[in-house]
This record gives sequence, C-alpha cells and structure tokens, in this order.
Amino acid sequence: MFVDSFFVAGVSFGERQEVLREVSLHYIRSGEKMNIVFRKEPENEYDGNAIAVAVELEQDDWYDIGYVPKALNVDFLKIIDSGKLVKAKLASVGRPNAGAPLGAKVLYEVDEELDEDE
Repeated sequence: MFVDSFFVAGVSFGERQEVLREVSLHYIRSGEKMNIVFRKEPENEYDGNAIAVAVELEQDDWYDIGYVPKALNVDFLKIIDSGKLVKAKLASVGRPNAGAPLGAKVLYEVDEELDEDE
C-alpha cells in the first residue's frame, strides 16, 4: 500500500473558486468527510488523458473543482484502470499565499505499487 498526493490543477476556472469556498466553509472546517470522484475525459479538447476531480457537496450533487495535473494523468489513469485505487479524499483547501486563488490537495491510497510495465 502506498499513499501519495497532488494539488488539483485548473482550480481558478469557471465557478471552481466558488465551489472550493463552499467546500472550505461547510465541509473542511466541520471535519465532515468530503467525497470525491475522478472522471476520465477522453473527449477533452485540450488533453485526451484528462481526469476531472469532482466533490460531492450534497448527496448526488457533484461539482468539478479541477483536474489531476497533466504531468501525472497518464500514470493516474493506469492506477484507475488497474482497480488498485483504494480511496481518495480531499486533504485540504486553502490559499498558498495572500491574494492567491484557493487550491485543493487530494490524498490517495493505492493497494500496491504499479509495475513500470502496467
């Protein structure tokens, strides 16, 4: 089992800042578990390997907050497709410095390390 994390990319586009503000105010501070999902977007016009990250604000009410960073998405697709992703959660939401947009960090567990060939 190994654990890793990444910062969600593209958090400043569309209404994602408002969603992250809502997440920060109502869920992260309250300590409630935040459900997230990864959604492959093979038809994405900018990157055919894109993986969207979405949070569940209310039951069955999902909102995109950004993407798995492009530098990681091919390897992350392997993890998703292998079925070895055990769990993932939104670890934190915050600003890296004053005036910066809100960012989000995802923490995930994989049940075993992937072989380089996978």
